[in-house]
Amino acid sequence: MEINIVPYLKKKVLLQMKNAKNIIGLMSGSSLDGLDIALVNFNDQNPQALNIISVDTFSFPDSLSHSLSLITKSDINTYKQIEKEFTLFTLSSIQNFLKKLPSKDIDIALIVNHGHTILHKPEDFYSLQLSNHQYIASQLNIPVLGDLRNRDICNGGQGAPIITIFDLDFFPDTEICINLGGIANLSIKGEIINSFDVCLCNQILNYLANQLGLPYDNEGSIGIQGKFLPHVFDLLNQMDYFSKKIPKSLDNSFSMYHREILNRFNRENIADLLHTYVHHIAFQLSKYIAQDATIMITGGGGHNKFLVKEILSYSKAKLLYVDSVLIDNKESIGMAYFGYLYLLDRINCIKTATGSHKDTISGIYYNP
Repeated sequence: MEINIVPYLKKKVLLQMKNAKNIIGLMSGSSLDGLDIALVNFNDQNPQALNIISVDTFSFPDSLSHSLSLITKSDINTYKQIEKEFTLFTLSSIQNFLKKLPSKDIDIALIVNHGHTILHKPEDFYSLQLSNHQYIASQLNIPVLGDLRNRDICNGGQGAPIITIFDLDFFPDTEICINLGGIANLSIKGEIINSFDVCLCNQILNYLANQLGLPYDNEGSIGIQGKFLPHVFDLLNQMDYFSKKIPKSLDNSFSMYHREILNRFNRENIADLLHTYVHHIAFQLSKYIAQDATIMITGGGGHNKFLVKEILSYSKAKLLYVDSVLIDNKESIGMAYFGYLYLLDRINCIKTATGSHKDTISGIYYNP
């Protein structure tokens, strides 16, 4: 299967082809940086390929980021108000995204809206994502696929990671696909494919950078200057989650535990804490990476040169370099593919990845 990043002059032709399905994928990550949107073109006559028409990221306003960071402490009325704010932001972002396209006469078959994860509790049979899917479908007059995780969870799975099928179908020769988002997760291919959350990533790195008045540590340029703090490293690695067997997944609330640990060392230099946390991430990932394995790294953390360097140092793996479009937008592109499989009535959630009792066609379809 192949992925094509479409040149501008070809976009309009592809968008208006017969037998084509144009699908929008949305992803709002736990690092609270913004909403990723991808428009992907699929042709039923050649389902082995996808064409990336356009990608963009819409940054959250500071007020929305702040509200989302505190939402688990909110009462029901405040929660619904934040959901309204997030839904309107999502709607506006899609509308602005569509305005930038080379053709205004485009048939969008589906919007796959992940929403913003608030609570992820597979042990209690639910994963809660913020967004009013029906409102977006009704306002845009485009069907929306939402609530992507709960069918898998109710069949005994973790409901995460959610786009393992994308790794399996489009990167069959890459042994391990790593995504460095707010949470670091990976897919390991063997006789079966296993996917799971490994540890926190940009949620904590950004939290530390924020204390310096920065949104993130650009390319790891601050962390690389720090020094290793073995006492902090040891504490970070003592969490019970790290000895838990797969399949497993992390809730965003897990970040509070590591923030509390780091806050105990608030007299330490922030560069030293960043440096040590990068070592923690690399160490945890390396436990699942065979020496000389071929790995692909995507997600915002893929631009952190210090983090990538340490992952390779700990694991002795071989890095497959990919286009920056894929590094930054793999999850939103994967969401579009998830929705395409849904429209084809094909499995989009794999039981060996999540621990479910069965493969499923997941998501709830909202008509306009």
